[in-house]
Amino acid sequence: RLNRWSNSAGVLWPEVARLARRLDRPVRVLDVATGSGDVPGALLARARRAGVPLELAGCDLSPVAIGEAARRAPAVRFFVHDALRDRLPTGFDAVTCSLFLHHLSEDEAVALLANMGGAARHLILVNDLA
Repeated sequence: RLNRWSNSAGVLWPEVARLARRLDRPVRVLDVATGSGDVPGALLARARRAGVPLELAGCDLSPVAIGEAARRAPAVRFFVHDALRDRLPTGFDAVTCSLFLHHLSEDEAVALLANMGGAARHLILVNDLA
């Protein structure tokens, strides 16, 4: 609900769309701490309306959340992953994270951002409360 209320996908979408126009090919996006997958699902809906080709994936520590995400957004590839402890897979053009960093200590947030940087070829996008 908070992602919907805060319009997380709307905050992230302009930069994702700009990257897609610049690259002129399908953009690979990974959403970290995806929860129920509402952000990648909403990004995919916006991309389809705009005719922008995206390949979306989402990861989360919780298998329950990933199961719900896969049910809600079957066109997105979801997987269980601990982004604070394990390296994120590489090969993504953009890596996003919404409303998660404020749950972390400063050291954890810095480590997560570094991990996201290692996975992103072009863009790291974070939407959070602070």
